[in-house]
Amino acid sequence: MSEISSYCFSYAKAKQLPSVHSLNTSYGELELDEEMKAAIKEALLPILEKRIDESFHFVAV
Repeated sequence: MSEISSYCFSYAKAKQLPSVHSLNTSYGELELDEEMKAAIKEALLPILEKRIDESFHFVAV
């Protein structure tokens, strides 16, 4: 992964995930209630943290 990827994942964790308010799909937008917001944060936070960590450990060839 690149430095840009690391920045994108870090930005998503710091700014986008805490302010999530809807789910946007090709079929439309779904407004999220507090329970759904918490579920999305719980599911995505470990993935974002893993990808941030992985992006700092890439090997240059």
